[in-house]
Amino acid sequence: MKIAIIGNGNVGSGLANVLSKTQHEVGTFGRADDVANAVTEADIVILATPYGAAAEIADQADFTGKIVIDVSNPVTEEISRPCNSAPPRRPPRRSLRSFRERSS
Repeated sequence: MKIAIIGNGNVGSGLANVLSKTQHEVGTFGRADDVANAVTEADIVILATPYGAAAEIADQADFTGKIVIDVSNPVTEEISRPCNSAPPRRPPRRSLRSFRERSS
């Protein structure tokens, strides 16, 4: 089975890495690649693109009869920041005791 992964980011390359260890033919395609040809030749198409890019990709290729798996998520810029950037400041938490100590 031929699988086309559209998107070369963390998700797309991670899926390609795992799926390439199977018996299937796996190809990854980015913005500069011929997406229409990749979709035509594939049995399964995985969209691993930013959330808003699906409509643009749909205009570039004919997905008729294809199994399409869309792994994109509608996330904000804040949520999708790199892991090594500083997290937002949060107010300090109060601690609670769940059991009271009893003296006998």
